Amino acid sequence: MKTKPTACNILIVDNEQENLILLSRMLTQLGHNILAVKTGNDALSIINSDLPDLVLLETNLPDISGYDVCKTLKTIHKSRAIPAIFISALNETAEKLQGFASGAVDYITKPFKTEEVVARVQTHLELSWLRSQLESQAKELQIKNLQLQMDYVDLKNSEKSLHSQTERLRNLHRIDQAILMAIESPEAIIQTALKHIKGLLHCQRTSVGLLDPDMAKVRVFAADVSCETVVQVGSDHSAGVYGDLKILQQGNMEIVENVLLMAPPAAIIQFLQSEGILAYINVPLISVKGLIGVLNVGWNEPKTISPEEIEISGEVGGQITIAIEQARLMNQTKNYAAELEQSVSERTAQLQAANQELEAFSFSVSHDLHAPLRIVHGYTKILLEEYAANLDNEGKKVCSVIMEHSLKMEQLIDELLSFSKISRTHLNLSLTNMKLLVNSVYLDLTDTKSQERITLELGEIHDAQADAIMIGQVWANLLSNAVKFSSKREKAVISVSSIKGNGKNIYCVKDNGAGFNMEYADKLFGVFQRLHSTNEFEGTGVGLAIVQRIVYRHGGEVWAEGEVDGGAAFYFSLPA
Repeated sequence: MKTKPTACNILIVDNEQENLILLSRMLTQLGHNILAVKTGNDALSIINSDLPDLVLLETNLPDISGYDVCKTLKTIHKSRAIPAIFISALNETAEKLQGFASGAVDYITKPFKTEEVVARVQTHLELSWLRSQLESQAKELQIKNLQLQMDYVDLKNSEKSLHSQTERLRNLHRIDQAILMAIESPEAIIQTALKHIKGLLHCQRTSVGLLDPDMAKVRVFAADVSCETVVQVGSDHSAGVYGDLKILQQGNMEIVENVLLMAPPAAIIQFLQSEGILAYINVPLISVKGLIGVLNVGWNEPKTISPEEIEISGEVGGQITIAIEQARLMNQTKNYAAELEQSVSERTAQLQAANQELEAFSFSVSHDLHAPLRIVHGYTKILLEEYAANLDNEGKKVCSVIMEHSLKMEQLIDELLSFSKISRTHLNLSLTNMKLLVNSVYLDLTDTKSQERITLELGEIHDAQADAIMIGQVWANLLSNAVKFSSKREKAVISVSSIKGNGKNIYCVKDNGAGFNMEYADKLFGVFQRLHSTNEFEGTGVGLAIVQRIVYRHGGEVWAEGEVDGGAAFYFSLPA
């Protein structure tokens, strides 16, 4: 609410200068702004240019009467609400009645009293202000009332729209759930979708036709029709009965609001008219392969098809496409699964045969190759021990070489047999104390002299679920390599540690030995792959291959880092 003004604009109209001066001085002392004129025409001129808040008006003016000035004041729209008070020497009742009839709010007779004039002026200024406030509030209430009425209409429309949207979403959700859970056949899912769209759009006919690869024929895949129909699920028709394929192939709906206005002889006109359908929407069913079918929604009367009906048809069309594609994918998956199962059976049989051959080969290597090697080694040893006197130095050297290499050959055969058995050996997983295992393996690999030369640094080494025997072989191979390749260092340092993260433990064996060139790191874990000659360091080239195979069987990985003459670090991971 606006604050009541303390200073108002008051127009005084009187032909007597003495009265003008007296009234002006009186009202100015109250803080009001005074305009004083002597004629009616001057008063009307001021009112037209600058509206006062109140008019004090003499009835007897030299040009026009005060009554006529007041009447004119009340006929002008912008000045109609200005209160007018007559101040006149005429004290007859008829004069007063004429003043009120012309629109005045009060009548003061001369000679007047100052207190009376001030009281009446202040009262009518306040009443005028209150009246304007009430009128303003009334207008605001009218506006608010109108807004409330509009809001009420909007609310009702929103409730209606919300109910429609809720029902629409509920039906779409049912179709989605059926597709996602695949609890029904595609035909049943689509039949349910057609039933729901009929309820949402209040149409008389819905059907889905699937096109053949040549797009010449269409088969009715599902239908929901309220009236007698020639549409039979499973029946074949020419593709044209489902609309203009050129439009549909571009991904656009075909919307016809009055079939009777279409130019014949389109096949769909004859087909739909025989069904009693006079308005329809054709929704293209498009997959990654292109147009695969059409959803037809039809009404038995011409109608204006709304944007919402078009949108609902498009949404259901998309769901039907998903259901059809899902059915095709399921069939493909079943066929692929059958083929895969057949392939697995064949590969399993091949693998079993290969394993049998490998076992036969292992047996042959173990028995057939070991025996000749032992004979060669044994007879050479006899030759050296019992016939040494008959051999010169060169002969003795040759015999020593034969014995040495036969032992290496036997060692290589044993390692190859171990390598081949890893894949067939059953894993006995248990919580393994890795730190204890590392320490035990290291003590088995080294003697007192070696231990004096080597500094073994053991950091935190996490326990792991592993086959203790196999993982012991991993530690043995890695630690023996570290000892071997740091053997030429006066002070060798071997460190073992592990870290845990991302669901796995990563173990590291690091030394300050000979190292290797990282360009050849990918060859380290291959069978018979060696980056150093046997003259530098002994070995068969199988140890790291065994490490890799054991770690792979545990679900881990192996890798290495190194630098020529700068040491090497070998890593392997196991599930935590």
